[in-house]
Amino acid sequence: MLHFFATVFVFFVAAVAYIKITPHKEFELIKAGNKSAALSLGGALVSLSISLAFCLSGSVSVFDVMIWGAVILTLQIAVFFMVDFF
Repeated sequence: MLHFFATVFVFFVAAVAYIKITPHKEFELIKAGNKSAALSLGGALVSLSISLAFCLSGSVSVFDVMIWGAVILTLQIAVFFMVDFF
């Protein structure tokens, strides 16, 4: 259960960090009816959760979950900026 709660904690921290770091105001765009912003944010959160689920299934310790969560967040933000650049 400790690994599960650590993974949920990492997911929420990573989601907030992703929303704060990306230059778009996703929630304002979603409230304005922008469906592509909703799909983009939803896709980012789903990909984050899938990655963390694989991390949870193979984790040895809670520290392992935290480290891989940080790696997953870093990669996701890097990919966002690479795609945004092109």
